[in-house]
Amino acid sequence: MNLITQLGITPYDEQEGEEYMCENQLSHFRNYLIAWKNLLLNTSELTAGQIQHDATTIPDANDRASYESNLGFLLKRNGRERKLVTRIDKSISAIENNTYGFCKSCQADIGLKRLEARPVANECIDCKSLAEDAEKI
Repeated sequence: MNLITQLGITPYDEQEGEEYMCENQLSHFRNYLIAWKNLLLNTSELTAGQIQHDATTIPDANDRASYESNLGFLLKRNGRERKLVTRIDKSISAIENNTYGFCKSCQADIGLKRLEARPVANECIDCKSLAEDAEKI
């Protein structure tokens, strides 16, 4: 199941002759990003509550060791999700500034399909590929 389906959002149905990043598209992506952000924040709150509860209820040393191993994973995931929330906020801000959907490197259209798959994308596929190739070197 992909993210947009998981959030209960219908993929954008582009109309013939529609201008790129028109108000309907911006509204769609704003709703998509807000729903994703809310999901991440709710998941983070549940995880934090679980961590606090579990820490006081594990008397066995072996179970505690397993718990602490899992805790490291949960904390890493929460850290990644916090960074993702920041990127989502930047994308929402870009919508408000009418810069959303355009590559930060070359100002080309990022494309609706790419944004549906990765709504926090801020580079077109060509610029992103070039940047990743440069990182490898």
